[in-house]
Amino acid sequence: MNLTEAIFLIESAIRPDSVTHLQVRERAVELAVMSGRNALNVSKADWEQAKQELTDPSGTECTQPSIPLSPYESANQNPT
Repeated sequence: MNLTEAIFLIESAIRPDSVTHLQVRERAVELAVMSGRNALNVSKADWEQAKQELTDPSGTECTQPSIPLSPYESANQNPT
């Protein structure tokens, strides 16, 4: 199973009101473009801000991402 298939399976299992990787990615692209960068030039800060905006329990309905939402998080997690 590749990463794309795994993400699809995980997102399919998550409740419909939860935030998906695709939603965070789309918002990160919007933030990059609003900052004057190409849509392909999404920064770590864009990912983090998008995730924060979409998962902040004090400001949105969606509060349950339990999987890493960016390539940066996946690469930087330490196994326990």
